[in-house]
Amino acid sequence: MKYYFVICSVVILTLTSCATYKAKMQNAAITFPEIGSIVNAQGKVLYTQTEQIGVPSFSKPLKLQVKKLPFNTATYAKYSTYMAKASKINSIAYVDSLPYKPKYIQLQLGNKVAISTILNNEENAALKNYIATNAAYKIVTTINAALTEEMIASFVAADMVLLTQDSYKNMHVVLQSKGQKKKIALSELEVFSFKTASFCWGEDRYHHKKIKTILMQGDNCPKNTYKKAHKIKADKSYLKL
Repeated sequence: MKYYFVICSVVILTLTSCATYKAKMQNAAITFPEIGSIVNAQGKVLYTQTEQIGVPSFSKPLKLQVKKLPFNTATYAKYSTYMAKASKINSIAYVDSLPYKPKYIQLQLGNKVAISTILNNEENAALKNYIATNAAYKIVTTINAALTEEMIASFVAADMVLLTQDSYKNMHVVLQSKGQKKKIALSELEVFSFKTASFCWGEDRYHHKKIKTILMQGDNCPKNTYKKAHKIKADKSYLKL
């Protein structure tokens, strides 16, 4: 009877673990990280491939580059797959043979200097040190979102589009146009895909590890910087002159 109980307990724990893992996998398929957040992007086996592990603190708004782009076969496949997994109604019709293609909005953090400065700030020291432990940690620099035609027109017509953060670290997009502002929560955007960037590591004058720049896809780290922070052989016993 004792062994029967042990076997049953193991089976129940296994089934529970599998159910938890499956739930996390399903959640990862329909939940995308926020632009500007840090994610674990190692491989495609575990649900943690897009796990949001942290959001940098910043007080000044970050400028976003805005593009209105037509869907193609690849981007529409991502959108339709997301809508199906999220059990949402796909209201965007796409026919590859027709000349008119529905549009979506792409938002991108383009100022690499501003992003590096924020991550190197003292208030983000703990997050930066954590990022340094694994080259798989990346920053989300681009999101693609399916919006209504009215919202797309608002984004395109805006004089400036900014990414802001409130005191609770909730992220918003602010559209500025002719002295007026419109705030939109990131959660209101129908994000269906995103892109990430890596980090190039160096050291400051005190030999502390520092993010020198953001490494966009297809680029290489500048001379004397490294994609993996542990490659920096820092000797902190003296100062650089």
